[in-house]
Amino acid sequence: MVFKNGNVFVAFAIVYIYLLIILIFLPAIELMILKVLLLLLVASPLGEMLIRYMYGARKIITRQEKEYLAPLFMNVYRNVYETKKGTSRRIKLYIDRSMAVNAYAIGSNTIVVTRGAVNNLSPQELQGVIAHEFGHLYNGDSLMMLTLLGGNLYIGIVMLVIRLIKVILGACDIIRRGRRIQQYR
Repeated sequence: MVFKNGNVFVAFAIVYIYLLIILIFLPAIELMILKVLLLLLVASPLGEMLIRYMYGARKIITRQEKEYLAPLFMNVYRNVYETKKGTSRRIKLYIDRSMAVNAYAIGSNTIVVTRGAVNNLSPQELQGVIAHEFGHLYNGDSLMMLTLLGGNLYIGIVMLVIRLIKVILGACDIIRRGRRIQQYR
């Protein structure tokens, strides 16, 4: 994997900002360790698998998909691998059941095309879309998006905990006020 166009700086800046937020607002070392582990999880192969599952992407398993998509994918893969040094050898193609004409890259080893793209694009157009997604993988764009997703997930969890604490404190305040009113009767 090679980062291009300043993506290394952006990825490190994102991680730095997340860590800074943790250090300022949540100084407990356990929470910082949890955050780092969450970021590592999201950017790992397991994280890619979880995101594929969330989006409904599945392996190419039918004979029709294997006969049509696999050769197109391998043709693009071969060209990318020969021209772009540092391209991963573990990139896999998946299919999404959506009928929208789209494709996306996840992490560093996953390309997903939608059923709509397979049904509506010519083989040459489909190869162009797949090549575009290889560009995202090669430039590190999709890995950076996973890092953002992990950070957003963490901040979302923190905000949920804060809201729950506010609700509990609010309920306690209502109960306390109710007891005070009863005392004056």
